[in-house]
Amino acid sequence: MLCLAPSISTYSAAQQANEPQGTAPRIEVNVSRILVPVVVRDKHGRAVTDLKKEDFQVFDNDKPHAISGFTVELRKTREADGAAPAAPPAAAPPSSAPPERSIVFLFDDLHLSAENLMQARAAATKVLANALSPEDEAAVVSLSGRTNSGLTRDPAKLQEALANLRPHGLGQSEGFDCPRIDFYQADLIENKRNSDAINDAVRQVFNCNPGLDMKYNYNEAQSMAEGAAQRALSIGRQDIQSTYGAIAEFVRRVSKLPGQRMLVLVSPGFLPVEQDARDLESHIMDVAAESDVTISALDARGIYTTEINSDERSPGFSTMAGAGGSVVLQTGYRRQSASVAEDSMAELAAGTGGSFVHGSNDLLAGFRALTEPPECVYMIELTPDIGKLDKTYHRLKVKLDRGGVELQARRGYSLAQLLSPATNMMMSGDEVRLELVVRDAKNRPVLNLKPGEIAVTDDGSAVTLDSLRLVSGKDKAEHMVTLVFDRPPPAAEGRQGVDPSAVSQPREVAERILRVFPKSGFSFTVMDVQGRLQLQQRFTTDRKEVEQAIEAATQPANSATAVNQEEQDVMAVVRTGNGASGAVANSHDRSVARALISAINNSSRIVQDQHLQPSFAALLALAQAQQEFPERKAIVYFSSVGDKQAGGGEAIQSIISAANRAGATIYVVDLNRVDSQAAKMESSSMSVNGAPNAGAPGGKRPDSDLNREAGNNILQRLAEGTGGRYIGAEDDVTNPAKQLIDDMTTYYEASYLPTIDDYDGKFRPIAVKPLRAGLTVRSQAGYLALPAGAGATLQPFELPLLKMLGQPNSPGDVAFRSAILHMEDVPEGSVNTVDIEVPLTSLDVREDANSNLHTAHVSVVASIKDATGAVVAHFGEDFPWRAAFTGAGQANFEAITLQRHFIAPPGRYVLEAAILDTNSGKAGAKRLAFEIPGASGEPSLCT
Repeated sequence: MLCLAPSISTYSAAQQANEPQGTAPRIEVNVSRILVPVVVRDKHGRAVTDLKKEDFQVFDNDKPHAISGFTVELRKTREADGAAPAAPPAAAPPSSAPPERSIVFLFDDLHLSAENLMQARAAATKVLANALSPEDEAAVVSLSGRTNSGLTRDPAKLQEALANLRPHGLGQSEGFDCPRIDFYQADLIENKRNSDAINDAVRQVFNCNPGLDMKYNYNEAQSMAEGAAQRALSIGRQDIQSTYGAIAEFVRRVSKLPGQRMLVLVSPGFLPVEQDARDLESHIMDVAAESDVTISALDARGIYTTEINSDERSPGFSTMAGAGGSVVLQTGYRRQSASVAEDSMAELAAGTGGSFVHGSNDLLAGFRALTEPPECVYMIELTPDIGKLDKTYHRLKVKLDRGGVELQARRGYSLAQLLSPATNMMMSGDEVRLELVVRDAKNRPVLNLKPGEIAVTDDGSAVTLDSLRLVSGKDKAEHMVTLVFDRPPPAAEGRQGVDPSAVSQPREVAERILRVFPKSGFSFTVMDVQGRLQLQQRFTTDRKEVEQAIEAATQPANSATAVNQEEQDVMAVVRTGNGASGAVANSHDRSVARALISAINNSSRIVQDQHLQPSFAALLALAQAQQEFPERKAIVYFSSVGDKQAGGGEAIQSIISAANRAGATIYVVDLNRVDSQAAKMESSSMSVNGAPNAGAPGGKRPDSDLNREAGNNILQRLAEGTGGRYIGAEDDVTNPAKQLIDDMTTYYEASYLPTIDDYDGKFRPIAVKPLRAGLTVRSQAGYLALPAGAGATLQPFELPLLKMLGQPNSPGDVAFRSAILHMEDVPEGSVNTVDIEVPLTSLDVREDANSNLHTAHVSVVASIKDATGAVVAHFGEDFPWRAAFTGAGQANFEAITLQRHFIAPPGRYVLEAAILDTNSGKAGAKRLAFEIPGASGEPSLCT
């Protein structure tokens, strides 16, 4: 049996013996010639077989191109035999003769909906039961690699593989995403700067963020829209690259099969809207033509509609003219996107001599038609000018000096350099990518690691790596380093001025670290935290600018958090696409600017919604924003509030997960940690068996020591959880800085597809164990089980609550009150307030004996849906509550409250709210129907 999955974990034993482990499969194409398969049929659909080279003309970018080679390939078909295929007898022994045909059915389980995949599976089940002869071998595989029958003549194995097909599509927007931007619209915004697409996204932002004012917050709204577009573009780009990479690898493997080689692609199509995708598409056709592989395609959607229904509308859409996203415009984008997707399959089929079946719900007939190759293929060979490798897409047009015929041929090609699509491309949205730093017993980098020399577990279960490759400094031109400083606190009560060491210490440590870095290959940005994340210097290689920014970031804190000049300049890049000098910023600079502004804006929102310390909120926002960049990144956090972050364990898991998704390693410089000499003095004051200091009251360690230790442990978990280092300010930072450089320039990239049945937002630990003696491996500690592409739009605490709202029976273990208060009427609609109160008497309130404080922890999610079921507003907040009770009955009058504002037109609505008591695990959910009346000018209340 030949295994066909495009990953090193599923190579057959024979292939493993012939192919070196740990090396990435490459597409080898002879770029000295371009092969153009041409199929010609008469008006009755019959093959035309008597054409000669002189009958054809080829135009390359509308210019005549000489034909350097010409061959005619006649292929045996079932129709030519005059007999229909018959199923082999059930008890017939398998034939040992080489197959006449090798047919691989590739199901796109990453993009097909559950309904379309089920219909395609049913049709394929009938076809494979009787469409193959005893001389045929076939395989049923899936694009995700989760289904693979292997090449076989056994119908039962094929039927079993078909039955196991399931949709695994990820990265799709949820109904509450706002703004809701797909890959097609993101391309219009980011690459084509289409004003209609940009304005539509901005209107969505305003419609679902009623707190933003069109007059005063336009720049912020545009930044949010651009950030969402960049995220969608990044996800879509990654998806199309991994999809074409997987198809290319399947073609490469099919090319080694005996007999007539056919790949039947069952898919809704893809969006090759960018040049890189066209390059990959061209290479697939090159490989297929070189190895005589025919690709046929079936659009499994059948007859489909592009209209947007109510369930697919985002909160940003509105039925009011001029407010919110346009349903008409979005429908047009979907129609155009569907056309491009359909055309992508037609191109692969036409470019390899295959057939394309679409626009029909008779999938059974479609499958039958695709199992027959064309009877005659004319192979035209072109010799490109190798001296002009312009890396652009060349349009091809093949003409024939004969009328009354239909011609099918390749439509274009690319001369870009060859890629290795199975190496650094994620195979699906939920794939886990690891960066592994591997060293030997002498702390030297290991450069020859093989997949079998490490064992990886995900949430305690062993996983098999899909890829493993070494990345060296020459592979990545620029490495991005973010320096984040806690602003020194103001002077303590009773003191004059700020402690000078609070200003000088972080500055000196940062300068010592900078001196270790080489002068080229690294770009730095400098930020600080003062209530919110602030930008002092965007990414630059100019060390003087970096040093000046560090000086500004380490100045004592003050109450001012106004937008500084650097932030204004970066906002201008986001808004206009031009830099401070007026020059047009390139796409990379615009992407970086959007990420920086997104991090700044989201840090404030995270502080509000999750009640995190500003420093942790800043790190989480940074990590989420940096998911836009494929490069490996480092964040160096200079912490002066480490021992004040008590209770930050859940925040740490969120930061670790976001950083690991972004490929960002966090290094923590703890400015509060006692130096080694002080630590020795402290330890010397204790007995050898660890007895507490006798000077402490009651034999207990001072609270300051306990708090510092707790803070240090949290910061250490943060650093080590992302594969970084925890450093004391008094430590020698030279070696950690050298390690940071080595970690960013020499490491292994590994990936695998986890088995996640339930995206519950829980932390899934990862463990990497070396199996070769003398090795040490540092890697990420784990990630949160979030759907791909959730990013900053969906926080972990919201997942279990949203699942509750989707259940038919709502839990009622936690009592709470909910109300909608109508505030005022404005031209955009009605301003309303969601008010949710959770009495403390409904919660598990715990007492901390050490601090004499009472604590509770509750998460709240609320969604407003209109009469069609569309989400028009969505809110979430995570409340860690702490207070000191002064009386026994005080809890009876206390409540935790969420209040949020939204704007909506008159109509009928439903408030869906869910509450989770984190301490007890109990929950409550309810639905409240309410109506927003027409303009009355009077406040009203609905409970």
